[in-house]
Amino acid sequence: MNSNKLLLTLMLAMSLIILISCNKKMEDDTDHSTHVEHEQEPVKEQGAGDEHEEGMDVFLSEAQQQQAGIKFVTVASGSIPETRRIYGEIKLNEDRVIHQYPKYPGIVRDIRVNIGQTVNQGDTLAMIFNTETLSIYPVISAIRGEILEKHAVVGAVIHGADPLLVIGDLSKVWVDLEAFEKDRHLLKTGAPISLSTTDGEHTIKAKISYIKPVMDRETRTYTVRCIIKNTSRNWNPGRFVHGVIEFYDSQKKTLILPEASIQTYESDLVVFIPEKSHVFEAQPVIVGKRGNGLVEILEGVGEGDEVVSEGAFFLKSALVTSSFSGHAGHGH
Repeated sequence: MNSNKLLLTLMLAMSLIILISCNKKMEDDTDHSTHVEHEQEPVKEQGAGDEHEEGMDVFLSEAQQQQAGIKFVTVASGSIPETRRIYGEIKLNEDRVIHQYPKYPGIVRDIRVNIGQTVNQGDTLAMIFNTETLSIYPVISAIRGEILEKHAVVGAVIHGADPLLVIGDLSKVWVDLEAFEKDRHLLKTGAPISLSTTDGEHTIKAKISYIKPVMDRETRTYTVRCIIKNTSRNWNPGRFVHGVIEFYDSQKKTLILPEASIQTYESDLVVFIPEKSHVFEAQPVIVGKRGNGLVEILEGVGEGDEVVSEGAFFLKSALVTSSFSGHAGHGH
């Protein structure tokens, strides 16, 4: 009986020792976990703060700035040109179109040209038998150009009332555009205009040569004419075109910057502002209309601020590269 009591006492003592040991181990584990968590939390917060402050900065040394061709411009007020579009058609230059008539009535003995053929001034176009003098005489081209129309055949009797051929010089053509009355005050002879074919395939810079002083009663428009070179043969008569004119509204002033100053970074439009001698900050901006190489600035910078005008793309590339490399803000 005494031996049984002794055995039971020993078993209870060992169970108590094991229980105390397990509790102590759990407390140590809990203290260690809490300690590590408290040590790591400030590190995480500090890292997030650094990224926010330096993520939009670029560092460039003097040599890198010279390589990038960094130049600056001051934000100033100005005007962005407005535009108007007018439509029209390419036509023959009537000053360079010849209707070739026979000198005397007679019979067509020979026609030496065909429609579309190019002839030079002085070329023989046809041979006519004069029924009055019983002699043959040539019809000579008065200009260099292309045969646009042909109204005679061999053996036909001609009386001289109708042209044998029509020759046109297509090296220069007219572009006749129609402008509505509300836009008439914007148009001036000699003013620049940008002409484009309606398919957008061809564009050319021209000047207004003539504005018809009388409004067309049916269309209620003014004819605006440009004379352009057609050596490329892209501006042949019959094609529809449109012209774009630019003008400035002196009453509207806004903040403007050169278009090259504006760069796209991630989802923002940004300009680069010099913060220190070697540090540039990418400042998000909101832009308005564009024109004539300028951009309207609605928000982000103010009048008198200095921004990078040339070399902004280099700075944007350095910013992108640094963000990929994990060293945002240093531009190395």
